[in-house]
Amino acid sequence: MTDAAKPSEVMLVLSAAAGIEQDLADFLLDNHAGGFTSSSARGHGGHAQYTNLSEMVTGRQHRIEFRLHLAEAEVVTLLDTLVDSLPGADIHYYCLPVLFSGRIQIGRAHV
Repeated sequence: MTDAAKPSEVMLVLSAAAGIEQDLADFLLDNHAGGFTSSSARGHGGHAQYTNLSEMVTGRQHRIEFRLHLAEAEVVTLLDTLVDSLPGADIHYYCLPVLFSGRIQIGRAHV
């Protein structure tokens, strides 16, 4: 049903302050040939930079997460370009290996 991913495929996750969601989405549309997924998230911990009283009281910062499936060789270039395009942005990132990937369509798997 799924094929093993190429060893050089990764999932890059970017967690950004919600205030830069549109800027980051525009950057990814302009600089990443593949698609990506975004979702709302909450940041917790000592590194959270609260933007309003509600966040301070609840101890949760509203964040947006972007997930990109791409070749490992593209990650450093994309991150370097991101730093130049959005200097000072509050973005946390991490990269994970992709073991399997594929697409499931109605009635059949498509790899």
